[in-house]
Amino acid sequence: PILVKYVVALFVGPPKKDIRGQLALVTGGSNGLGREICFQLARNGCHVAVVDLDAVNGEKTVQDLHQQYGVKAKFYKADISSYESVQELRKSVESSLGQVDILVNNAGVLPLMSVREGTPEDLKKVLEINLLSHFWTIRTFIDGMVSRRKGHIVAVASAAGKYFF
Repeated sequence: PILVKYVVALFVGPPKKDIRGQLALVTGGSNGLGREICFQLARNGCHVAVVDLDAVNGEKTVQDLHQQYGVKAKFYKADISSYESVQELRKSVESSLGQVDILVNNAGVLPLMSVREGTPEDLKKVLEINLLSHFWTIRTFIDGMVSRRKGHIVAVASAAGKYFF
């Protein structure tokens, strides 16, 4: 019986967590994969903080989330490559939507140039957004998750990391 239970678990997987009513913050949530992540979270009953620099599409995402799923959603324009900006973001989100339960680090940029063409400033900006922003957001939001003894952190990376530029 134990072996059967183990084999069945391999194919069935763990039970789905109930995330209804939780607050998810999604960086890079205005477009593409980030926007779809926002929709999947809302479809599962999450309230969503959409974070991006693209205010036009961010506000459109929020409007669509309200209309299609009736969840609380708000757009926040923030430069997540800046630790200070992420600190301000936390204050804004907590004052308007509450504490973050699910952090999705999705924002990223893909340089459209080779290493030889890019400047040191270009490389610095890519690293700040694609790498350091994950540290800034985790550092900023993890204490609340730990003190409440609940929370999830998701880090999205690109397959482009496997290619040399």
